[in-house]
This record gives sequence, structure tokens and C-alpha cells, in this order.
Amino acid sequence: MTLNKYYRLKVGAGDSLYPLFKTEGFGGLWTGWSVADIHATNPKSKGDAKFIKEASEQGGYILVWDRLDQKVAVWRINGRIRKFTARDKVLVKEHFEKDEKKWNAVKKQNKESEDKFVDWVASGTIIPAEKVLEICRSSLPAFIDSLSVYRYFNRGTFRPLHVINKEHDLAVPISKGVHETFYAALVRHFFEWIMSRSEKAFSSYLEIQTKFYSCQG
Repeated sequence: MTLNKYYRLKVGAGDSLYPLFKTEGFGGLWTGWSVADIHATNPKSKGDAKFIKEASEQGGYILVWDRLDQKVAVWRINGRIRKFTARDKVLVKEHFEKDEKKWNAVKKQNKESEDKFVDWVASGTIIPAEKVLEICRSSLPAFIDSLSVYRYFNRGTFRPLHVINKEHDLAVPISKGVHETFYAALVRHFFEWIMSRSEKAFSSYLEIQTKFYSCQG
């Protein structure tokens, strides 16, 4: 049995890049990792870069807690990571030139010129993805929205969902060598139900919910 994996991309409260990449037509999301880091011979030495490589090669979904708009977005991965193009760099600069406050905030935070900032952004990569769902955080069950402050996610920038709560939870195999905890399955089934709105997905969500809470008791 092979299932779509979910990942969480960390976006800070003052992040100036997520609003850019969700609206300006880049066809994906920004990562601060270079292509060299992501394809390193020993990706374990490169932190979360190994998860970005995995996601771009195997596909799946990315969850983003947008603290500015108080929403959670689900992005479907639809390609492999790519470098910035000259057009991408122009879009970055044009985006910030539209709003003087944004440029001032960037310069205050990074203490760099506009061109150096754009070059720094372009040293990262884009993971091709499309936004397939956006939901207000106030509409989410507490067990899902609490992931916004989950320590495992906040210690990194891009991490897989399937291992959450592994110290206290049962796990079942979802692919060769990969196990998913009941907590992760509950989150995954919730979003799959919301995206599909099918009775089958809802029944699966209720089933895993029963299993999860029976294990907690």
C-alpha cells in the first residue's frame, strides 16, 4: 500500500516570501535550500533538504500555516525542484517594488541592498506545486491546528507528517520501510475528506478517528 505523503513547510509570522510565491505565478513554493544541498551525496548532513528531495521525487502534499491570513493551505506537488530563472528574479524584485514598506522591512531585517536580497532568494529553489485547498484555521479541529506549534515541525523548515507523535503512538506501514502513526493518518484523512468531499473519504476519516482515540484511552 502506497499513500500520498504530507509535509509541512514552515512559514514565519513575518515571512515576506510566502505571500509572494502564493500569488505571483511561480508555479510552486520557495525553499531556502540550494540544488547542491538538496542533491548532496550525504543528504543527512543537510538537514531538511533530504525531505525536499524526497517530496519532489515522490510527490505528495505540502501543508502551510499562513499566519498572516490565519489560514492553512494544501499544495499538491507536481514536479521536481528547479532553479530560479531570470524571469523569476524579475518577479521577486517587481513584487517588492510594488510595496515600499515591504522593501524597507526586508532591508531592515537583512541589512542588504535590493539586488543582494533578490540574489539570496534566487540561491534557493522552487518546488513545483499548486494550491488545491485553503481553509480558515478557526474551522480546523484543535488536533490539527495545534500542529502550528508542534515542536518537531518548528525545529525545521520542511518535514514529513507521517512520523508525528511516534514516541507515543502506534504506526502502520504505508510503503516499503515507511510507517505512519495514527495521529498522522488522522490528519491526512481529514484533509483528504475535505478535498474530495466523498462519503468514502469521510468514512475513512471516522474509522481512523475511532482507532486513534481508542489508542489514546
